[in-house]
Amino acid sequence: MKGGKEYQLTVSAQDSRNNKTAAQFETPYVREFESTAGRDRVLVGAYYYPWYTNPCRSGVFSHWKEDAAGKDGTTPNGTPLIGLYNSDDPLVISKHIDWMTGHGVAFLILDWWGVDNSDHKFIDNVNLELVLGNPLASETQFSVIYESGHLVNDPAGGIDFDDPNILSRFVDDMSYLARNHLSNPRFLRVQNCPAIFLYATQSYKGDLVSAIRQARDQVKQAVGVDLYLVGLHDALQDPQPNLMDPYDAACNWVNMFWGDNREYYNEIRTQQHDSRWLPYAHSRRREFVPSALAGFHRVVPDFVTGAWLPVLQKSPQRFVKQLQTALNYLDTSNNMLVIPTFNDWAENAQIEPSVEDGLKYLETLRDALTGH
Repeated sequence: MKGGKEYQLTVSAQDSRNNKTAAQFETPYVREFESTAGRDRVLVGAYYYPWYTNPCRSGVFSHWKEDAAGKDGTTPNGTPLIGLYNSDDPLVISKHIDWMTGHGVAFLILDWWGVDNSDHKFIDNVNLELVLGNPLASETQFSVIYESGHLVNDPAGGIDFDDPNILSRFVDDMSYLARNHLSNPRFLRVQNCPAIFLYATQSYKGDLVSAIRQARDQVKQAVGVDLYLVGLHDALQDPQPNLMDPYDAACNWVNMFWGDNREYYNEIRTQQHDSRWLPYAHSRRREFVPSALAGFHRVVPDFVTGAWLPVLQKSPQRFVKQLQTALNYLDTSNNMLVIPTFNDWAENAQIEPSVEDGLKYLETLRDALTGH
């Protein structure tokens, strides 16, 4: 059997009296690639978005591409090798896990918008559970990226933890994760602590220390251990205490410098960022997680600052340079590296196989890890 598929088999029989019978059954998904997850010295994670829909299954397209008004369109930045899919399709989930774990991705970081966000209920209540329940999920680990923007109506004004409503929702969300997911043996643990990635920490303000402490207390009560929190800041920010001290580690969301989008300058800034953040993290008794970006093109303004972000043309060459820089500044305290993202088609940051590029980006990742 060729891997990367499920099969429907028909078995028929006929006895000496010409009595005939037949039965059909389906095979489980047959892997196309041997899983290498966890074999590398480097622990690679990839952000994974389980939010896509297709009219054939859901009646509408969703999230494939945002136009200038921020509404969904039907034409992505390239064409997925498996077509414009629905994220709740078990075969799609199996295919994605097969691709990722077969090319060095050891854990998936699933996008999550909080327990009470009605606009994204399907992500948690349906698609998140489908990913975790997929038969191939036992061959990988997972974490979540907490989409902080859902806490406020206007993220451009910042996420103020002095607001009792924001504080309560944040703590409740961490408590929900603790009760429902953090005890899962496949949930990523760093130094025996379940790891959660917090998005857009540069927009956090107010009594963050108290908020983090309350969240940690809730998790300890539920699972008996502390959290390992990774604060994700945007756009090659300079090292500063508010982006480092409340967390166990810091990571850059996307490696781009807002002030200048020239290709060579952005690569220099990425090297400068990682070379400064790694020793800074250690000086604060914290850790650093480098990231490697294949490209980026957001066609709506940044949700926090309102600024239009530079366009970084996606290419395997860029990805190689980003991987080399990330591997050069790997923190041996955790050996983690993250890829933003596996399947962000709306922002053209995906490394998911496409009609245009085949498996080139995943092969680039596999080659970089093999040579490291």
